[in-house]
Amino acid sequence: MRLAHAVGTAGLVIGAGCLLAACAGAQPASVAARLDLSGMTTLPAPRSTLISRPDLRFHLAQRRSGISETTVLVHDPPSGAPVPAAAIIASGERGPRHVSVERLALPSAEPGLEVAVLENLYVLAVAQEPTASFCLAEQGAGCDPARHGESHAQLLKQIVAAREAALRGPQDASAAHWQMLTMSPAPKPGTDPDQVAVRVALDQRPFQGAQVYFNRAPHSGCVARSDAGGIAACKLVDYHGDEGDEHEADVPVVATFSGDVRPGRVLVPATFELPADAQPNVAGAAPR
Repeated sequence: MRLAHAVGTAGLVIGAGCLLAACAGAQPASVAARLDLSGMTTLPAPRSTLISRPDLRFHLAQRRSGISETTVLVHDPPSGAPVPAAAIIASGERGPRHVSVERLALPSAEPGLEVAVLENLYVLAVAQEPTASFCLAEQGAGCDPARHGESHAQLLKQIVAAREAALRGPQDASAAHWQMLTMSPAPKPGTDPDQVAVRVALDQRPFQGAQVYFNRAPHSGCVARSDAGGIAACKLVDYHGDEGDEHEADVPVVATFSGDVRPGRVLVPATFELPADAQPNVAGAAPR
């Protein structure tokens, strides 16, 4: 998930910092009025099988200032000036990380553009640090993830819902509907903190066959496939062969489903941060 730092973000100076910090009594402002692409680093937008209209072209504009990073998703129309379509603004590297995601107003009614923006935005959002705090602003508005932050899983769910709502025109008929697996804590055997488990579901029903990657920074992980009951469980292994330290058990464990795109069904990538207070299923304790 460190792709977030290489692809997902780069900095932009936003006034006095009201976008990412509490400003006494003030509504967080949209970045749209302050956005300046001049001098920003440009690179191609990431490719993905999730993007249904590759003919609609996008690129990224990035800049970094101190601990603030910004990526702007820019639409390249066949003619005319590039159009900023969305912005991801992140703050913090070694401390708590806060990420604001904002869709910008689109001046063009180009068929399929709104869906394409949301698909590209989802690809960028998936690459963000999953343990950060997120907010998704209303179109043309700002938001404050430091005060009203949500989980990575909640952010992705909101973008999926926005895309589904945007699939309303005949130009979107060829775009497949997206489905999103949900993950929740599952009981694990014993008291070993390296034992991890999640329950995988689709439309609130157990989902079998999902390959789930578990990761605990800096370099512990394991892989499991969900069974008939939707349970994916395994034991974390240190890939460097280290013994670990006394604080390792306090590091969040992130479960990731990398997605499954095939004709007739699109299961989008999803993440879930296991809660720190999840208890082993011992001494008859009820699973949380």
